Amino acid sequence: MNYFERITGTVKGICNKWTVSLLLFLIMFLSLMPQFLLSVNADSAATLFVSPSIVSNDTAPRVDGATYATLQGAINAAQDNDTIAVTEDINLSSAISIMKDITLLASGGNYKVTLGINANFRVQDGFDLTLGGGSDTEVLTLSGPQRTIITVANGNIEINNGAKLLATGPRNMVLDLYDPKASGKITGRHLESSGSIAISMTNGARLEEISGGTIIGKTHSLYMYDEDTKINLISGGTFRNLAASPERWANVQVDGKAQIGEISNGDFFAEQEIAALRLLRGGTIGKISGGRFICAYTKLTANYYGRGIDIVALGDPSGIGEISGGTFDGEIGVLLLEDGAFINKISGGTFLGGEAGLQNDIGGTIDIISNAIITSTNVGLLNVGTINEIGSNTEITGDSIALWNYASNHPNAIIKLISGGKFTSVSASGEAFLNETTVNMISGGIFIGGFHAINSTTLSSTSPAKIDTISGGVFYAQTTGDPSFVTINLANPLILEPFLLTNKGKARFWGNEGSIFNDEALVIYPADYRMSTATETISDIVGVGFKYLTKSLYTVNFNSNGGSAVAEQTDIPRSSLITEPTPPIKSEYTFSGWYKEDTLTNAWKFDTDTVTDNITLYAKWTSKGGSGNNNSNNNSNNNNSSNNNNSSSGAPSATLLVQGIDKQSGEIIYSKSSSVIVGTTETINALAIEGYHLDTGSKKTETITFKAGENKVVFFYSKNIEAIPELETGEHIKYINGYPDGSVKPGSSITRAEAAAIYFRLIKDENKNIAVNGTFSDVGGDTWYAQSVNYLASQGILVGYRDGTFKPRQTITRAEFAAIASRFDNLLTNENTSFKDVSIDHWAAAYIDSAYTKGWINGYPDGSFRPASSITRAEVVKIINNMLNRKIELSDIPSDAVQYKDLTKKHWAYCYIIEASTEHSYTRKDNGFELWK
Repeated sequence: MNYFERITGTVKGICNKWTVSLLLFLIMFLSLMPQFLLSVNADSAATLFVSPSIVSNDTAPRVDGATYATLQGAINAAQDNDTIAVTEDINLSSAISIMKDITLLASGGNYKVTLGINANFRVQDGFDLTLGGGSDTEVLTLSGPQRTIITVANGNIEINNGAKLLATGPRNMVLDLYDPKASGKITGRHLESSGSIAISMTNGARLEEISGGTIIGKTHSLYMYDEDTKINLISGGTFRNLAASPERWANVQVDGKAQIGEISNGDFFAEQEIAALRLLRGGTIGKISGGRFICAYTKLTANYYGRGIDIVALGDPSGIGEISGGTFDGEIGVLLLEDGAFINKISGGTFLGGEAGLQNDIGGTIDIISNAIITSTNVGLLNVGTINEIGSNTEITGDSIALWNYASNHPNAIIKLISGGKFTSVSASGEAFLNETTVNMISGGIFIGGFHAINSTTLSSTSPAKIDTISGGVFYAQTTGDPSFVTINLANPLILEPFLLTNKGKARFWGNEGSIFNDEALVIYPADYRMSTATETISDIVGVGFKYLTKSLYTVNFNSNGGSAVAEQTDIPRSSLITEPTPPIKSEYTFSGWYKEDTLTNAWKFDTDTVTDNITLYAKWTSKGGSGNNNSNNNSNNNNSSNNNNSSSGAPSATLLVQGIDKQSGEIIYSKSSSVIVGTTETINALAIEGYHLDTGSKKTETITFKAGENKVVFFYSKNIEAIPELETGEHIKYINGYPDGSVKPGSSITRAEAAAIYFRLIKDENKNIAVNGTFSDVGGDTWYAQSVNYLASQGILVGYRDGTFKPRQTITRAEFAAIASRFDNLLTNENTSFKDVSIDHWAAAYIDSAYTKGWINGYPDGSFRPASSITRAEVVKIINNMLNRKIELSDIPSDAVQYKDLTKKHWAYCYIIEASTEHSYTRKDNGFELWK
């Protein structure tokens, strides 16, 4: 008989079965009520205390505030999300498995859990262990000599301030994550292994972030190995090593295809190791945007140097996606070694070294370097591998050599393009660029050397020492006193400025004793161009007279010696043949040819002789009377032509050629020839030419006494340049604002009126608020943007549409904004467009290329610029900050700086936007970034 039947039998006759059923339900519900209430209470997190001096057993029921004699007892009683607080020093003799989600911390002071040789913590079965409550005054220390303090398999570990882990035995580790399901996060405080590794991650284990704490290991503070082993972000913390094998280990080692997503901050110090951080056998980092990587060890042996970072492929591609910030310091700041070592992009950072700031060794590849500072007391950048491009705003300095393309036993080292940057050798006997191998093209950059700006030399039989083309740049060899100290020393042919006809001239050269090249026979000049004899100063190196290429166009005058006039031939390229003119006519004489001198000694051969200068050819005549007199100076019947050798008074005549030349391009603006009388003196005035002014140093007049032959007077001109409004670069005012809802909308577009208003705020002109007559039909005088638009239009910065409108509320495109930005500075021209979707005849091509060349703008990874796309607020701020040299590193932004709900610190434009939306005073750090006061 079952329980229900017994009950119903007892009450039979008293009530029916339905009544009995209801009674039975009430009895069972009331009997279970205490357990139900207990289970409800179990859902609330409790804090359990461990204090063996207060209690002697672990029998207390689990309630908030309960105290236990042992840590194991408290853990056994705890439920998920409970906190266990240690209130005095305790000892632990056996291992503890974490089978619940718990937090372990100290309460009321700093306390220590001493682990016996067989004791440790094991996080497994999907549970979480959190160490430390975030306090610096209540610190729980876990310390012991066993192999590992904490192991994490299938579980999660979080270490915060308030936790200190010390592994004191030989060959031991603090934290070992060794399973694909092992995960965690470290925000503080202290992890230290005196015997081996502080943190070991293998077999696909993952950490979400390391954002703080001090992590110290004897061999490695952090060791990562195996594919899929990954740390998403390191945004803080100090990583140090204690000692060990300096020629073998690195402080932080990312090995065997392990990965770090990004390092945005942190201090990485190798005090007794070969590198602060090493990538090895497929180890990679997606991006380094900040942090310090410093190796204090110097000259470990004759063949080893301490490195801030080294990348050693050993068969598997190893490297960094992008370096946009950070400081890298050692005997070598950053080293790439072996085939497969790579850095895709260097867009910032400071690289310092005793031997080299950056060394791309055999097999290494760097795609592009820009906006970086690379400095060494020996060689700034040493390349034995492949560098695709060195670009704008890169400063490379070496006491001996700034840039060395080194052959060694690897003559295939190559730099494909140098498009910008500044290369400086400090030593008076140094070289800005020593090239032993191959450079495809130099299209920009400033090279300041001692003996040479560039020394392209064959130091061994395997050194190709070849620079294919120079199409732009500034080249300055500053040491004087020896003719061998030329600007550019060549061992092989060089094509010089082949696109000069399009560029109108880009390169500038200054050489000791006036010598630019060691061997002119090796230089292939563009058609019709040669090195100028005139000089000019440039803003980058004030006071130095640089030479440049100028077009060699010449004029040939014909002195008919009393015959009919023959027109001059002009704009003749150097080394060209000239067309033989129709012979002149002279009564009673037969024309006998043209001669090079007025003495009629050497005949001009039109089929072979070429023009190399402005010249006058002289007619030779033979008397029809048979006298044989061929000198018209003795002929009393000569004509009064402008080309006669005698004046009407019988005095001998000569030719005066007056020319105006554009000093920048070498083009002839005007050329006028006339007949003058030998021995007379005249004062020649320079002509007034619309759009030009006489160049500084050029005479306005020249007094000349005419000699026989050609007399030449040349005036040099420069094109007029309208004054460009000056932008505020010294004071860093706030020029963008957020929105009332706390957002800044970095991805939103801006209108043409908003763009005008931003630039108007930044203009220094104290008269900018004086009313200006508007030129656009759709810009009313009472609109908020009228003064901004009208003022900028009056200065030539803004341009409207053909129908007379400005369209102020229309979204501004990337091309339009690039054009506005470029109008605030002189254009840097280029022979080709910089982007595949900006044709050479695009209306904004010159503006876009100039802004790109100056490092203000960037394109997209596919090589496009998307000129017709709307520009975003974030892109606008980046361009303006680049123009004004306004920049701050993430680590230097104050904690109380303005924040926006839609702009995280991981956003690519975070630093730009915070800088632009905060008015501040500042100083400059050594790397050029701001430090706010």
